[in-house]
Amino acid sequence: MDFEAAGIVAAWVGMTDLAVRLFGKADEMRQRLGARSAAAALRRAATPERKPAGWLTRPANRVADAAKGCGAAYSGSLMIEELFPILSTRDLERALAFYRDALGGVVRFSYPGPDGAPVYVGVDLGSSHLGIGFADGLEPSPRPRAVSLWLYADDCVALVERIRSSGGTIVEEPADQPWGERVARVLDPDGNEVIVGQRGAAAAPGDQPNGRA
Repeated sequence: MDFEAAGIVAAWVGMTDLAVRLFGKADEMRQRLGARSAAAALRRAATPERKPAGWLTRPANRVADAAKGCGAAYSGSLMIEELFPILSTRDLERALAFYRDALGGVVRFSYPGPDGAPVYVGVDLGSSHLGIGFADGLEPSPRPRAVSLWLYADDCVALVERIRSSGGTIVEEPADQPWGERVARVLDPDGNEVIVGQRGAAAAPGDQPNGRA
């Protein structure tokens, strides 16, 4: 079991006591290695020619773990394996109705709260992944927007119509752009901007989306 990863999820959903226990378990397992073996692991990890194929398996990699175990500071370059956004919402089911139902996402992970209801879900959208977490104290929309999500669809117009029919808010209708893509802007139920793009969809003059010339 990856106690550290489980601790991150527990901390995200506000289960502080559980998170402390999980992180403590991860530290206990590291300490079992002993400072001597941890230092040896650090030296092996920092030697490029000795790294086996597939050595980097997750962002909290072996170099960082070994450094924590022996109290050493590691200044080498660490590669990021994956980055994905986590959205906060006051209504998880409403958010799922948008990202799962309207956009066709698939829930790959669900973490329940004390009452058994999900407080965090991981959703796959095409080849990308999105986290959605329940946040009771989140300010209602509108609020300052710092980040937008961009997704590519095989049919921008059809997806926008699907979002519209599900009650979604359309900010900008599909329109062909000078760089050769078709783009629309919508809002999810929490007011986050989602840009819907379609590659190579620029229409010929007189054949614009929604009949616009």
